[in-house]
Amino acid sequence: MSANPPDSPEITIQTLRALKRRGEKFACLTAYDASFAAVLEAGGVEVLLVGDSLGMVVQGHATTLPVSLADMVYHTRCVARARRRALIMTDMPYMSASSSARALGNAARLLQEGGAHMVKIEGGRIIEETVAQLSRHSIPVCAHLGLLPQSVHTIWSNRPCRSTTFWAPAAWCSLSTFWVMIPVSTPARSRSAAA
Repeated sequence: MSANPPDSPEITIQTLRALKRRGEKFACLTAYDASFAAVLEAGGVEVLLVGDSLGMVVQGHATTLPVSLADMVYHTRCVARARRRALIMTDMPYMSASSSARALGNAARLLQEGGAHMVKIEGGRIIEETVAQLSRHSIPVCAHLGLLPQSVHTIWSNRPCRSTTFWAPAAWCSLSTFWVMIPVSTPARSRSAAA
């Protein structure tokens, strides 16, 4: 977390790139509402994640699968109301990025209606074209690496993963395609440059 007070300059993608270039760390913590976003802002958190985990944490579901795009827009809007300087990143919920066209419309809603600055998409190489499509339309994207909760019925069967065996291939594909926490900004960036 930054030692900067909450009234310091706005955190942008360029800010995150500069921190990465200098080898400095930044914090990304989850917020689902204005109250918690305000607390995190006061603590100097650089990135506020509106996660689809709200389905389990706030709504009481067993998985993240029931979370709708409308839920994500609503909770992003709540976080955006308290945001003063942090960058807001919002999860694309289950099946909201099932095609490039669908992802474009849904990501646009998260930015326009919700107030997100970046979207986070779960997956590996299977979403490569989707990420390129969003980038061509100036929508910043963060790859979700690691455990894939939207794949609950195919990968980890709704139980904690104690090994990287289940998700390492997806994470590996993503690592070779995307920057972690630094979005693909232009179609010109090659896969080898991001690895």
